Amino acid sequence: MSNQNQEITPKMRIAVTDFQALHANRRTPRPLFAIGDMHGHADALATMLAHLRLVIDAEYGAAPVDLVHLGDYVDRGPDPLGVMALVRDGLERDTVAEVALLGNHDWFLAAAAQLRGETLSLRQWNVWLSNGGRETLDALGELSYTTARPERILTALGPENATFLSNLSLSARFGDVLCVHAGIDPGIALDDQRQEDLIWIREPFLEPAEREQGWPPDVLVVHGHTPSAHGVFPHRIGVDTGGFHTGVFTALEIRDGRARFHHVVRDGVDLG
Repeated sequence: MSNQNQEITPKMRIAVTDFQALHANRRTPRPLFAIGDMHGHADALATMLAHLRLVIDAEYGAAPVDLVHLGDYVDRGPDPLGVMALVRDGLERDTVAEVALLGNHDWFLAAAAQLRGETLSLRQWNVWLSNGGRETLDALGELSYTTARPERILTALGPENATFLSNLSLSARFGDVLCVHAGIDPGIALDDQRQEDLIWIREPFLEPAEREQGWPPDVLVVHGHTPSAHGVFPHRIGVDTGGFHTGVFTALEIRDGRARFHHVVRDGVDLG
């Protein structure tokens, strides 16, 4: 898997794969980086951003570059506030245009604070708490289900994080590449995609029967959300590697019709 290894800290290293050609020569107008699900692991994101700064400075210089965060900044990790702060601050490069997308876990937090005009049902509260929401509430000040009222969550988040969650995008397109958190519904036109699918879908997007007929007609979808779906495929590229339990966090780089992965790997993890 790894063709380059760079020691970053005693607890993490960087591994970079070789470039591989994309199906149908899909292209972006300029180099594109997409960072997968970080789930409250600010130390890994800080390491990834430091690495990408080096790559961009060395290989692109003053040329314009795009960067997309694919969502799921919170839950399942110890420092969701730190992850959101790092995404807000960005790479601190004038040549890099950055977009942050909404993930389903970010939606849970935003709805719990009644941002974006939505709220959580009792069932959704229970789903959230059992899938990483408890860690986020702890990070916000040891809030529990009984004390985590929307106004308290909003206060704990602070105005910068509240604005961040309110303004997250559902998708971003770059030439032949469409970036979303989870995927798209193969039975719906691109312009008619629903938020629920963009942040939640797995099947039939991951293995659509329509793929043999050329679906989707004009895009390669870059997504996170499903660790088991990581890799480069004709109709999609899965960037999420389930770092919160595998110890491997991933970013994708696309340029000139080719793609490669950049991995932050925790000490002791074997990439195989």
